[in-house]
Amino acid sequence: LVYAPIAPTRECLRLLQELIDRYGPVRKIVLPSVAVEHKVNAGPFARAFPDADFYITDKQYSFPLNLPNSFLGLPSWRQPLPRSSTTTPNVLGNDFEYEVITVKPGIGSMYQDVAVYHKSSRTMLICDATFAATSTPPRLLTEEEEYVRALLFHARDTKDEVVEDTLENRKKGWRRIVLLFNFFFPGSGRGDLGLQPIFDALRTPLYKNGWGGWKPFSWNAEDEERDFNYFALDGKPTIL
Repeated sequence: LVYAPIAPTRECLRLLQELIDRYGPVRKIVLPSVAVEHKVNAGPFARAFPDADFYITDKQYSFPLNLPNSFLGLPSWRQPLPRSSTTTPNVLGNDFEYEVITVKPGIGSMYQDVAVYHKSSRTMLICDATFAATSTPPRLLTEEEEYVRALLFHARDTKDEVVEDTLENRKKGWRRIVLLFNFFFPGSGRGDLGLQPIFDALRTPLYKNGWGGWKPFSWNAEDEERDFNYFALDGKPTIL
């Protein structure tokens, strides 16, 4: 069983082959999330193992246009994962118990996760249902130029603002990314999902940090910091 597959790079497949040689072929693949950062890798990974059963959670969607699964890079042999291992038969096998968690946090969004328990090893697999963050962005986002640009992109207060690269602005962008992509419509943010922000971005295609400076969200600074601090709890692991 491969849970929440990552990109099937040469290194990934080489390391996985060592496990295949020892334990046998990949038989089942589970995409336990609707989030794009998981979905984008699942299709290519499943194509690398076309003989494996490929299960996805059943509320997949895309934004800003909700496209069918065939447009999301998911291969045609995908199957919806039944909501619980109590379903007969248990498609993951008798050594696994699982439950699909589904929450609709707001308009135009969906949250799903799959909690899997492997009986033999007494291992629990969870994708996004646990969370921990501090006010400082992780090193992964500060060591690559494109990720730093993303932090500064989200730190803007106006559409065409070019934000100075400082620690405080990186923290500001990180704070907003955490709130936006965990809640989609956080209380401290205001969204405009109409066409006007897209038209505005098309007028400035050369904006330094990409996307034409597309800015469909505005923020209340005081509420934003309060919401982040309440949610993050200074890095204490939280069950969402």
